[in-house]
Amino acid sequence: MLRLVYHTNVFGALHFEYSQPHVRVGSCRDNDLVLLHPSVEPYHCTLALAEDSLAVLPPNVTDEPADDAPRYGPGDELVIGALTLRVERSPNTIAVPPPKVETQPAGRTHRGYWKADYEAVPEAARWLCAHCQLRFEDRQIHALGLEGRSKHIFCPQCSAELALLTPPPPELHGLLGALNSGWLKLRRALGLPQPQRRRRKPVKEEG
Repeated sequence: MLRLVYHTNVFGALHFEYSQPHVRVGSCRDNDLVLLHPSVEPYHCTLALAEDSLAVLPPNVTDEPADDAPRYGPGDELVIGALTLRVERSPNTIAVPPPKVETQPAGRTHRGYWKADYEAVPEAARWLCAHCQLRFEDRQIHALGLEGRSKHIFCPQCSAELALLTPPPPELHGLLGALNSGWLKLRRALGLPQPQRRRRKPVKEEG
């Protein structure tokens, strides 16, 4: 926001600050900026105010300034009739930083899901939604089911059931196998009976 400053010998600096985009200037009292001076016409001009500049237009004109219209910025002197006004930046101006735009890597949506047609989708995104054509990592999916039983895996975007593209990482199988083997060895060392596997009952044939 800009303001106009007129320096006088008696009253010192006079500040004129406006919030509207157009300011009518002249010696008549129905103007926005009234300058009671013989060199100022009753309707002298119109000032088109922008954020960092102002343009001088003919009286009572509120159109967009032409490219060749005189423009003034902070530090410039604006002459109206025989009066010289200085253009300054208003101390009431608050600099608002531009909003921070977070960008996702190529192949990902704004929510961090992987696009199925992206060539470099990592193996960790092993769940596919055929409806959304997206792939998801384990931390992004929704699992629903009773404890100890198989669970249904749903898409976090459309709630459709997902398809598993790759088996669990081999290191997970190795870890589970090592834990199971160690548990069996510990039971043997303590003299505890080994767990028995459940056998399926034979199905009787109807004769």
